[in-house]
Amino acid sequence: RRLGVSHGAPSHHFADKGALLDAIAAEGFRGLADALLAAKALDASPTERLAASGMAYVRFAVTHPAHVRVMFGKAPSETPSDECLAESLRAYTTLVDLATAAVGSGATEDEVRRAVLVAWTSVHGLALLWLDGEGPVRSMAGGTEEGLVAMAREVTDMLSKAISRQRR
Repeated sequence: RRLGVSHGAPSHHFADKGALLDAIAAEGFRGLADALLAAKALDASPTERLAASGMAYVRFAVTHPAHVRVMFGKAPSETPSDECLAESLRAYTTLVDLATAAVGSGATEDEVRRAVLVAWTSVHGLALLWLDGEGPVRSMAGGTEEGLVAMAREVTDMLSKAISRQRR
């Protein structure tokens, strides 16, 4: 109704609700992958690019909350589409590439896996706490999205320092 289309209009384009949600998830993963790729393309050190990707992740989440809920909520369909799988893999692979570069040459697969896990869960958790309206996170961020992005920078800076200590 808000879009100015009939109640049945989506059924002309999607087989069922799962297919509609799958398309929304694919669109979200595409946008997230693009945001992460922009961070990866920055003329900066690998750890600065990883930090920029964390800030990009949080920015994406707060500007696309409905997409994030569908992307990371209960699976929209029993069998995700090839497009949804490809876009989610593109986002994940970009994060792996960023973490691999930040960890440095000679890193083991386990070191990269841990860096990805810490980077992803940290900024994802921060974004979800914001989206869920958790008071302490909003308060610590000064109630602004830019304050939240600054918090994401702090989190990724701590991660970068931990990664560099791990590699010594």
